[in-house]
Amino acid sequence: MIFNKPSLFEKDFAAISNLYPKLRYSLNEKYKSWVISGQLDICDATGLYWDTFEVLIIVPNPYPVHVPDVFEITSIIPRTEAWHISEHGQCCLDIPHNLKLAFKRGMRLANFMHEKVYPYFANQLHRLSRQDYAGEEYDHRFEGVKQYYSETLNLSKKGDAKRFIKAILEKKIPGRNEMCLCGRKKKLKRCHLATFELLSELGTKVLEEDYKNFELLECEEINNN
Repeated sequence: MIFNKPSLFEKDFAAISNLYPKLRYSLNEKYKSWVISGQLDICDATGLYWDTFEVLIIVPNPYPVHVPDVFEITSIIPRTEAWHISEHGQCCLDIPHNLKLAFKRGMRLANFMHEKVYPYFANQLHRLSRQDYAGEEYDHRFEGVKQYYSETLNLSKKGDAKRFIKAILEKKIPGRNEMCLCGRKKKLKRCHLATFELLSELGTKVLEEDYKNFELLECEEINNN
């Protein structure tokens, strides 16, 4: 008898099955995705049970390359943008840039569940009971991306984000010992070198989209003045 070896996804799911015993998985051949479904119990830091969510997690093949899509089925979370969820129940776990980088750097199912999925639902219950989130949150839509560039990448000065993106797209990144593009009169290696490295990891498609949105934002600001 010939047994098929379990895939990497199946091995990773088996490794977390004791922590999430009410979740199951199947393979959707049509959409080339693994589908995780079932109930996710949420407890506080002391182990006290809070509530249970019905969830659906779509994990694209090949795994682990693309960021999974997470949906809440139970409708416990109000379906509004202010709650970081779409009207169809798709959950906004984090800024897309953070998620993309995490999977590009090797994030797998266990870390995704422990660091992104579980905290998201626990935080929603925290807000439902106490009217606010535990910790900080990003703004919605492109305002959140703008916040990411300003706070995470330290590109808060007007025009910085576009300037840095353009340098990467045009392959005109300064050398380590050349002046940084931010205008602080520091060498790149002592200024925004890490920012350039991180942005380069995001890839051309993401950067082109961000550049376009920053341009649209500038046009809106000009028209409103």
